[in-house]
Amino acid sequence: MTERVLKIAAGSSNEVVRKLRESGVRVVHRTGDTVVIDATSTTDLSNEITHQLEEVDTQSITPEHVADLATVEDQDIASLALQLRQSAEFQHLLMHRENKDEDWGAIFNQY
Repeated sequence: MTERVLKIAAGSSNEVVRKLRESGVRVVHRTGDTVVIDATSTTDLSNEITHQLEEVDTQSITPEHVADLATVEDQDIASLALQLRQSAEFQHLLMHRENKDEDWGAIFNQY
C-alpha cells in the first residue's frame, strides 16, 4: 500500500472524510485536519474534494523538527509515521513478524 498524507484545507473535516470514503478512498488514519489515505484508491477524486485538500511534504519533517512538543502539528506526526512505515527496517520487520499469518480477530479475542 502506498500512503499519502493530506491536510484538509477547507470545509468540515468530517464532511471531507465522508466524501473521500464515498468516492472509494480508503482512509487509513485521521487526526484532526490531517488524513492518511491509501494512494492506490484515489483514482477518480472530484475537483470538489481535491480543492479541499493539500498534499503534506512528508520528507521535510524530521524528528528534530518535532523536538519541541509545543509546536508539533498532526501532519508532522503523520509524516514521521509514514516515513517509519516506508523504511527498509520496518518493512523487513513487518515481513518477518511473529504473528504474520495469524488471524488478528482470534488474537484479540484471547484477551
